[in-house]
Amino acid sequence: MCSEEDVPRICIGSLNPAHTIVSMISTVNPDENLMAARLLDYFSSRTPWHRTLWNAGTVLALREVLEASEAQNLGHLSEKSIRGAVTTALRLLKDDPGIGSPTERTALAGALTLNGEPRDEISYKGMEYEQIDELLNRATPVYLERWAQAISSDSPPPAERGSRAIAAHLLDQGFNSNFLHRWWTYRIRIRKPADTPFSVLVSEAAALSTKPETEFTVLIPFPSELKPPRGLLPPASWLDAARVPEQYWDD
Repeated sequence: MCSEEDVPRICIGSLNPAHTIVSMISTVNPDENLMAARLLDYFSSRTPWHRTLWNAGTVLALREVLEASEAQNLGHLSEKSIRGAVTTALRLLKDDPGIGSPTERTALAGALTLNGEPRDEISYKGMEYEQIDELLNRATPVYLERWAQAISSDSPPPAERGSRAIAAHLLDQGFNSNFLHRWWTYRIRIRKPADTPFSVLVSEAAALSTKPETEFTVLIPFPSELKPPRGLLPPASWLDAARVPEQYWDD
């Protein structure tokens, strides 16, 4: 903590994100503690802008390359746009064990480059497109599990890189940041035994990310009756006050 003597100087220790989590978890592995702290940083709405997450995940970046290829095929994107998407994907996948082994990442990088440079054209449904799509479909379901294995290995990736990859992947999967903040905080606090490896929590997150999507029906009330445009029937999903109890509370 900073004392009065530290004002107006900046207390450097207070800027360490691991200090936000030191009371929650064991200090057996400082790198894992830093990774956990950074995850909470990324998912919190109170995190200062310079400590927030500023990158997409590798899986999403590769998906954007495939979408850009389709859009270019339809004449909607320029070569410069394709090259930009490819450059981002190459930067993210080069040190991302979640995408696969070094051999698999090299093969993927080969499909994204031509003569050592990022491609500015990837033929839609062409050979490179299908190669990227196949490798991506294999990697996506096991992405976080591969990160869990990498974290528990003898040469784990840097904490900052790992935390950014895990956070970006979960957000790219469509999870709400508030939900993720609660989810991670709960698991970090209740780790039993206290020295449970962080990689085990990442494995739990992997199971969460592969669960089937849950569909919800949402009822949105309006203060006055909605009327469709002249000559059109109201959508079947519109309910008047009398039908709402029948639809939702009849049983």
